Amino acid sequence: FSQCFQMLPDDWWFLADLCLLLSIAGLVAVLPLISSAPISDISAKPGSNWVVVTTARPHGVGFRPGVQRVLQRLFGSPKIRLWGTGCPLEGKNAWQVDDVLNASQLRIFANGMGIGESSKGFCRLVFPASLIWTSILGVPVLVAIVFQLLLITLLGSLGAFRLVLVAPAVLLGLSGYWCQWLQTRNALDEQIRFYRRLMGPSPCERGAMRAISGGQLCEFHRVFQTFIGRRNMYYVVNNIVTPVTRPWNLSLAELMGSGTLDYYVSFLWINAFEDLVASIRRHYQTSDLSNRYWIDVFALNQQNIQAEIGDGHLWDSSFFHAMRSSSCKGGFVVFADVESLGAVFTRSWCIFEVYTMIQDNQRSGPYEGLLFRTPCGSLSECSFDFAMDCVRRLRSIDLREATAASQQDVAMIENYISELGGWDFIWNLIMESVTEAAMSLEAQAIDAAVVLKVDTLLRDFAATLSPPCASSPGPQRALGAGQLSVLREFFGSVLDGRDMYWICDRIVKPLTREKRLSYAELVGCGELNWFISHWWGMHFNKTVDSVVKHATSSASSWESVRYWICTFSNNQWAMDEEIPPGAPPSESSFYKALRSRSCQGTCMILDGSVVPLTRAWCLFELLQTFTIQDETAPREGLAILTSSGVLNSGRCSIDTAMAIGQELTTLRLENAQASKEEDKQLIFGAVQAAGGFDAINSKLRQKIREVLGTVASQWNRDINRLQIQLGSDRFAFSHCGFGP
Repeated sequence: FSQCFQMLPDDWWFLADLCLLLSIAGLVAVLPLISSAPISDISAKPGSNWVVVTTARPHGVGFRPGVQRVLQRLFGSPKIRLWGTGCPLEGKNAWQVDDVLNASQLRIFANGMGIGESSKGFCRLVFPASLIWTSILGVPVLVAIVFQLLLITLLGSLGAFRLVLVAPAVLLGLSGYWCQWLQTRNALDEQIRFYRRLMGPSPCERGAMRAISGGQLCEFHRVFQTFIGRRNMYYVVNNIVTPVTRPWNLSLAELMGSGTLDYYVSFLWINAFEDLVASIRRHYQTSDLSNRYWIDVFALNQQNIQAEIGDGHLWDSSFFHAMRSSSCKGGFVVFADVESLGAVFTRSWCIFEVYTMIQDNQRSGPYEGLLFRTPCGSLSECSFDFAMDCVRRLRSIDLREATAASQQDVAMIENYISELGGWDFIWNLIMESVTEAAMSLEAQAIDAAVVLKVDTLLRDFAATLSPPCASSPGPQRALGAGQLSVLREFFGSVLDGRDMYWICDRIVKPLTREKRLSYAELVGCGELNWFISHWWGMHFNKTVDSVVKHATSSASSWESVRYWICTFSNNQWAMDEEIPPGAPPSESSFYKALRSRSCQGTCMILDGSVVPLTRAWCLFELLQTFTIQDETAPREGLAILTSSGVLNSGRCSIDTAMAIGQELTTLRLENAQASKEEDKQLIFGAVQAAGGFDAINSKLRQKIREVLGTVASQWNRDINRLQIQLGSDRFAFSHCGFGP
């Protein structure tokens, strides 16, 4: 049979030699196509079972639509096998290629498997279908190989000439293989090698010391942003953090340069890593740039997770050590939307972290507690509707259904929670924290509406004013009781519960900003009749009530009675002129007003807490009142005003009078405080020069005794009058047949 083949014409032998050349060259060239192809990316759309596999070099699967359809009909769809990817798709199963997108991308159907994204590993076509599906040359090369093998079998030898043809064929095939090998470099591996060169290993104890700065986090994200995109923390750990840290067997924080934490961060790994970066960036750029954040992905040694968790006791874990560190200022729960917040509380470890951070509110020292943060800022910076959606979402969650990577972790956390109060107790704490943030938003929304309303009122009020008349600091800047009443009536819709601090910041300063004058000069001032000593923290409406009641009791035309009130009489834009720095109190506008000849006395506005008598400047005003009264007998001296009436006249609430008297039995004026220590020392010096604190305490108590005596006398007269009226009424009723 072999002799028959040897009698073939030379043309046939030429064809046999050509088949030899093509088959050997084609076989070598096909080898890289049927061997493993490095994977540069595996990605999936959220909520989809379709996965796109991108290879670092051409995968070898024919992607010309016409050829693909023909081969699919003849041999079925190609299949690939994955390994080394670190995601659930790898294993013994071969995955059917649903579509060939291009020379480096395949689309497969995950069939309900847990989809993990990756930028590492390998894939290859399943043999023997790989020979058929390796590009358009696959079938001709296969036929040529079969034909040549048949010739070799029949002839029994290749022959010297044919062996010479083998060498260039092998070289041609190897050159094709070399070109393919040059394309197998993984871009992520290159970036990891570059990032490793930036590292400076510095081992430290596990726990609070392994925190990174916001700048380090953002730099890490910048270096790997192209690969991370919108991927989650699982991708970051498996494809970047673990490969980067493997040579040193350390945590990434130890390689980056760690420090003591300021904030603990709780973040669900299935959420996009980009959202975590945006949330932390927002915080550290609007606070202290030196703040450090403890993030488990960076703080834990991913090569030895079991050592980080501890010996099975939560309080021995790195998480617990970090949260309970004395340097921890607070904890973050980072999420992007309502559903991602809900997902946080479906994981046992996240619940453990949240509960521990809430419990830390009870620690001594500064602690901001549990903070909910989004890429847009804190929950209190979001819209009220968004916050309420978060509250409603959390109300629908059953914490008992929380899961973890292992059932052992679930059991460990459940035991811990049961020992500390149970699931209902923790749920109430969490709801309280979220609801508090939502309510603060509601308050902000209300405050924003008030601001808009105040702005409108300010414009309308400014339009009613006449051209201002400036005057020097002191007694000429007094405000009429009628003007004070007009101010309250005009802004009454926004004054509920407001004190003088709010009045100064929201009304006085905005009205006087353009002219840089005092409010009294702006609305029309005059020489004072009375000096007002008061506490700015008292409700403004009570202050006005006190002044109006005094004005109506002291003059028939009460609107024209003028009062010097520091908030309105001082130029809030030039306080250094009102109270010259370093100068004695006698140089202040307060002293000049008190010492004015037109000043009939001092009206001190009190309530049951007598706060003005605990303030140093009110003490100075009281001292000057007593001193002037001793020097100028006709002056009325000190009048004590309340929102219910004037104590000096006895026309006030008996309960208020009793409360004031009770407080003064234990009050010591030497305990008065001031916002500036230098003011306090100057005033205390003036008191000592005038006879000391014992003398002024004695005078104050004497004045209060006199006032309480007046109140008691008036109360007795009122009681007697009522008894007489009641007696007359009883007599009248008895004569009409209604009495006993």
